[in-house]
This record gives sequence, C-alpha cells and structure tokens, in this order.
Amino acid sequence: MTRAAQRGVGGLSALGADDYRLSHQSLWVLGLGYPLLYAFGVLSKPDFAPAALWPADGLTFSAFLLLPLRAWPIIALGMMSWEVALVPAMDALSIPPWSSLSGTIGFAAANVLTVSAPAALARYWGLVDRRPGLRVSISPLWILALLAGVLPGSLAGIWARAHATGRALVFADTWIWALSAVLSTAAFAPAAIGILLGFSDPAPAPARTWEGWSVSAAILGLFIWLSTADWQHSYAIVQAMLFALPLIWLALRFSRRSTCLAVAIVAAGVTLLSGNAALGHPRLVDPGVWRDAMMSVDVFMLTVCGGALLVNLITVNQRSLTANLAHEHQLLQATEDRLRSIVREMPVLMDAYDDNGNIVAWNTECERVTGYAASEIIANPRAMELLYPDAEYRASMLDEAARRHHEDYSRVWDLTAKDGSVRTIEWFNVGARLTLPGWRDWSIGIDITDRRRLEIALSKATFHEQRRLGRELHDGLGQELTGLSMLATALARSRASTDPALAGQLSQLASVAAQAIVSCKNLARGLAPITDPDKGLADALRALTDALAAQTRDVDVEYSLSATAALLVPLETSNHLYRIAQEAVNNALKHGAPSLVRVALNVDVERVRVEVSDDGSGIACAAATDDGLGLRSMHDRATAISAVLTVAPSDLGGTMIRCECPNVDPEGHRR
Repeated sequence: MTRAAQRGVGGLSALGADDYRLSHQSLWVLGLGYPLLYAFGVLSKPDFAPAALWPADGLTFSAFLLLPLRAWPIIALGMMSWEVALVPAMDALSIPPWSSLSGTIGFAAANVLTVSAPAALARYWGLVDRRPGLRVSISPLWILALLAGVLPGSLAGIWARAHATGRALVFADTWIWALSAVLSTAAFAPAAIGILLGFSDPAPAPARTWEGWSVSAAILGLFIWLSTADWQHSYAIVQAMLFALPLIWLALRFSRRSTCLAVAIVAAGVTLLSGNAALGHPRLVDPGVWRDAMMSVDVFMLTVCGGALLVNLITVNQRSLTANLAHEHQLLQATEDRLRSIVREMPVLMDAYDDNGNIVAWNTECERVTGYAASEIIANPRAMELLYPDAEYRASMLDEAARRHHEDYSRVWDLTAKDGSVRTIEWFNVGARLTLPGWRDWSIGIDITDRRRLEIALSKATFHEQRRLGRELHDGLGQELTGLSMLATALARSRASTDPALAGQLSQLASVAAQAIVSCKNLARGLAPITDPDKGLADALRALTDALAAQTRDVDVEYSLSATAALLVPLETSNHLYRIAQEAVNNALKHGAPSLVRVALNVDVERVRVEVSDDGSGIACAAATDDGLGLRSMHDRATAISAVLTVAPSDLGGTMIRCECPNVDPEGHRR
C-alpha cells in the first residue's frame, strides 16, 4: 500500500471515529441552541446581505467535529428543518420578505456545506486529538482547513442569495461569506466545545481576583461606550479594536474557559453593535453600505479573536507543560527523599568522599557506630584524623585506597570511635562498580568488631589447642614411638644369631617406628611451628626457606635477618607472621613463576616486619588465578594481630608482600 493510500485510510478512520459520547443535555443544547443563534445571525445583518457574524456556524461546526460520521446526515437534516421552520418567523422582520421555499432550502444547504467541509478537513488532517479532553494541535493547517473548507459553502450561499433576490452574482460577496464563516467558527466553536464537553485546564489560572474584575469592567465599559457613542461607521472598526487589549489580557492570564467565553461574547457584541450603530436599524438601510463595512469587521474580528485563542492555547500548553514538569519534579523529589531515607537508615555504614578527600556522606549507622554526628564529619577536613588518629596507619590506609580506587575490593580497617573505643569495620569499595556525580569514592561497611573479637578468641583457642596437640604428639606419642623403636632394635640384636628371620622383622619394625617418629615430629611442628618465643620466628622462617630451596631447584629462595632489638611479640603473633610468610611464598611459587624469592625478617624497637618479594609476573596474575583467597587469608591474619599488610610491586619486578606489627607484648608478660 502506498503512503498516499495509507494516509487516505487513516483519514477515513479518523473521520468516522466514534470517540465521543455526548450526554442527552449536550444533544439538547445542539438542537435548541441552533435556532437561537440562527435568529441572532439574522438580527445582526440587513436583509439578504451576508452577516458579519453567524454564531450558528460555531455550534454546528462543533457538532460535525465531535459527532461520528453516521450522525452527520441527522445534523444536516436538523439544520435544514430549523431554517425552513424559522423563515416564516423571520419573514416578518425583513424587507423585502424572504423568497420561496427553494431559496430557503438553498440557503440551508449552503450553511450545511459551510461548516461540514472544514470539520471534515480538520478531522482528516488530525488537527484534534480525539482522545478524551479534545487536545487541539497548533498547526498552519487550521488556516487551510477553515478557508478552503468554507469556500464551497460560500459559493453555494452567494448563488442561493442571487437566486432568491433575482440579482446578479457578486463574487466579491463570496469572501465576505467565507470570512464571516471563519470568524464565526474561530469565535464560537471553542466556547461551544467547552460547553458540550467541559473546559479542561491543566493548572489553576495565575490571575488574581482584582484582575478578573478589572478585565470584566473593561469589556463592559467598551460595550457601553460603543452602544451609546454617536460615531460614523468608518470609525467603528478603529474603536472596536480596543477590545483586543482585554482579550489578550484574558488569553495570557486566565483559563481557557474564561477566554473562550469572552471571545464569543466580544465577537457577537462588537459585530452587532458595529452594524446597528453605524447603519441604523437593519430594515431601513442599504445592503451595499453594510457590505462595505463587513469586510473590515470580519478581518479585524478574525485577527483579534483568532489571535486571542491562539495565545491562550499556547499559554495553556505552557501551563500544562509546567504543571507536568512540576509533577515530575515532585515525583523525582519524593523518589530522592525515599532513597535518601533508605540510604540513611539502612543497617550498614555508608560514606563517600569528594575530589578533595572530604567526607560528603555519613549515614545513621555511621553515627551510631562511631558516635560522630554527620555535622561533625561531613565537609570536616580533620574528619580522617578523628576517625584514624594514628598518622602512619592513616597514611597506609589512604595509600591503599588511592591505589585500588578502581578495584572492586573489600578491606578491614580499625576505626577509632568518639568515645575512644576501636571498632573494626569491613569496607566494600562500591564506587568502582557504581560511580555517582560528585563522589570520587564511596563505600559501605559492616561493623565486625564483635565478630572479629570472636575470631581472635577462636584463633587463640585454636593456637593453644594446636600447641597442646603438638606437645602431646611430641612428648607423648613421640616418646612412646621412640621406646618402641629402641625395643625393636634391641630385640633384633639379641635374636640376630639364634633367629635371623625374626631379627630381620624386628629391624624392619624398628625402621617403621623411626619413620613414625619423624612423621610425628613433622605433625607437631606443623601444628605449632614456633615454640621458642625469642628465636622461634627467625628459626622457623630459615627452616621454611631451606626446605623450599631443597624442593624447588629451579627457584632460588633466599632468607635474610636484621635484628636490632629483641623480639617481644607473643608466640601467637609469631605464628601468624610465619603463616603469612608461608602463604606469600607459596603464592609466589604457585602463580608468579619467579626465579628468585626473598624472605626478610626485620626486628627493631618499634616494629616487626616480615617481607616476601619475588621477580615473577606480579600480583595481578596471582589474584586473578587464586580468586584472592590467599590474600584474604593473609589480611585476616594481619587484622587478628593488629598488623598492616601491604601488597605492592616489588623492586625485583614481581610482587612484594609486607606485614608489619608493633614489637610489643600486648599483655606485658615478656617485658
């Protein structure tokens, strides 16, 4: 199907759409309003001359625009029937009297054609939104629809007038008829549609009460002045133009209802007053003089009325847009308020930082956990000093946060509350996953202080239980296995001469017992690798590197010790440091493919530092392969002993893992 055909089908569909259901009262208004407006049109013109205003056109145009296509014959029949019935009544007021029935029917048919054709064009071109509310589009096609639509009816009306009066055709009167029809439609149709369907304004009118009284008084005063002043018809148009001022005032400041009704009243009043005041009683004047004034009246009133309605339509659309925007803004504001309330009241900590490193978000859970109100933290340049008073600890934390800005990671940090207590918080860097304007970084946190306390207690209990099991294996089972080995060896020697076969079996039993002793010692050492609080960590790390060097011939494993002070940390801390070094070395050998691994222990008065570095492929490869489980384990161990774990590129080209903790005994036993 071609586009032209599609448009034709769409136009016919719109033309016959039955979208409106007028009430019985509206139908009575259409039926009884027509004869009243018809009579008003007759009174506003002399004899057979075209009227400057024909209000009935506005009503019937509305009927053709609103009612379905199948009702059009009924509307046309009703118009013609009323005119045939009204002509005898109007005949008594006209000089000369009206003509025959055929002339009356000709005028009626012309009136039907004058309003039905522009209504059909308007519906075909989709100039009205036929959904409930009747939204009129602002389009130049309205001018074409009205002017082109009324021309056939104008020609028919001029022909009917010439036939009824016996005069020659005056084609100039076609334009008078057309302008009169266009003016009537523009002035009365909006008011008629509003009366039939109701006026729908998107927002209350912004005008004040005094403005309503003022514009009403201005219109009333102009009517009184026009009806009482003695002025020639040549000045009627100039003075009537003063009505443009209150009409534009109405259009800009008042609702659609008031503007439409005022336009209809002003158009009818000015036209009636202009004709009668300038020319006297319609029965006593020459129609030619009336025709001379009509063109100016039509053009002026069409400009003023159409302009006022157009300005009002634009203004109403702007109000509708403003009202919709205000409504959307309210919805967005309500949504934002709900989200703010959710974020503020959610049972996890949430903070955010701007580009200057200042905290810009601090929810209720942050206030509860830390004791600091949002007003004390947000935009406070010393907020980080309050929360993390240790300068070195704070610098380490900020350095790691800056390096891992774009990573989706979690980290456990100790935060100092307002009352001086230390709270352990596990922070999750959500900003790498979801960026928000104005927030350089933001994260959510969970207070794991109680959980961490339980983990530390469990770790201590596990450590002590491992030491107990190690002692039991070494001192109990190990000694028993040693006795068994010695007994088997002695029996083998005593039976060597008398029963060589039995002596061989006893020797084999002694060898199995000796191997069991080695396994028992290894198990005891694995459960508690460090038993000496002074040199146990250094010896364990040396043993670890020696064992790995013997196992991995392709990789050089080096160990260095630098001690300028005594090791004061408890055995539990030494074991955690050993396990961190062990995990770091295993990760390097497993994922980094290094040729050199260095393990260094540094002990000074303040710090104990264990550092593992390699020349392998780096931490990115290891983390990607291991899913971060090894690093997570090292972080947990470091947190358990209040140590700082640092993961960074190594000077050798691979990865460097450093764990530092204070060189003190928390319980003060060793001091």
